[in-house]
Amino acid sequence: MKLVLCIDRDNDLGSKAHIEGPVIGRSENLNAALQLGLADPEDSDINAIFEGIRVYDDLKKRATDVEIASISGNEEVGLKSDQTLADQLDLVLKKVNATSVIIVSDGAEDEFVLPIVQSRVKLDAVKRVVIRQSESLESTYYTIKRLFEDPKIASTILIPIGLILILYALFSFAQYPQGALIVISAFIGVFLLFRGLGLDHVLEGIAQSIKSSFYGGNISFVTYVAAFALAIIGTAQGIITALSLNFAAYGGLLTAAVFIDTSAWWFVGAGVIAAIGRLIDAYLSDPKHAWRYWGFPFFIFATGLIFWSASVLILALGGKPVPVVNPADAIIQTSRTIEVITGFQLLMFSVAGAIIIALTGIAISSVVKRGEESSVAQHDLPRPSDK
Repeated sequence: MKLVLCIDRDNDLGSKAHIEGPVIGRSENLNAALQLGLADPEDSDINAIFEGIRVYDDLKKRATDVEIASISGNEEVGLKSDQTLADQLDLVLKKVNATSVIIVSDGAEDEFVLPIVQSRVKLDAVKRVVIRQSESLESTYYTIKRLFEDPKIASTILIPIGLILILYALFSFAQYPQGALIVISAFIGVFLLFRGLGLDHVLEGIAQSIKSSFYGGNISFVTYVAAFALAIIGTAQGIITALSLNFAAYGGLLTAAVFIDTSAWWFVGAGVIAAIGRLIDAYLSDPKHAWRYWGFPFFIFATGLIFWSASVLILALGGKPVPVVNPADAIIQTSRTIEVITGFQLLMFSVAGAIIIALTGIAISSVVKRGEESSVAQHDLPRPSDK
């Protein structure tokens, strides 16, 4: 038996039409396409399902033993989505008992799952559905417009471009366009690093946590706001200090070291405050598992200590003094000179101290965990009256 397989990798069927995959059978797929069309008439997966039905009908006219099915993945396109598609494909093949497959998709993204299909059943053909109107200039403009309205694309492209333009405008207003180039280059580098390492999901998780803490009335919302304020102050102080330097004398690396040296402890304070708020919320909501958050403030402090001492050593290696903000006037800068050997000693002591601090956090977490497990065990012991 042949199987006409329509692939919806990003689960538009589930997120928009509320239809769970797999969808097996002609009438079921026709109903799924209609429901998706009513939910979002512009979704290209509608055309893919209708094309699958057309291929199914054409094979039926040739007296071919054929069945049609649609499988859907997950909104988080990637490993999680492909695993869902693989599970649904196994279920379809078990029910249909197909010996070969014809894949119908609406673009190259869905065809990333071809190796998954080929590892399970013979692949006869791949049919990609292209909407004809998109070939015209007008429709190309409309398609691009719709792409930028997609939240996933907007968060990846529009937000970074908007921040870059704002930074450039601020530095131009301050009549220091060279600083704009430095900061924008650093921003792009950090953004690419976060995207490459997959840390953007961490930021999304933080944003979601802040939103949930606000609606839930948790104390962590207040600590998050305080942490955000400290981070802004640290960033501003680091930028002001860096801008007061002679960039031609310091260069990019030493200027970055000055920024870290000036702002590191502000970021450490922000992280510690945010971690303490999260710890309090965890203890109030689920005391049995609050031990997991005890080590976070220690880890953040240890990380900041290492970064700060490393920035001091970099400045010492470059033969440049470490700027110090004069408390009497935040704009006036004084400096202290650090010898290279002193910088190395500071880094070594800081690494050793950071390890001790991190181990202290781990030890406290372990003690709290054992205490919670002990209290749970005592609570579960049978009472004399229960015997």
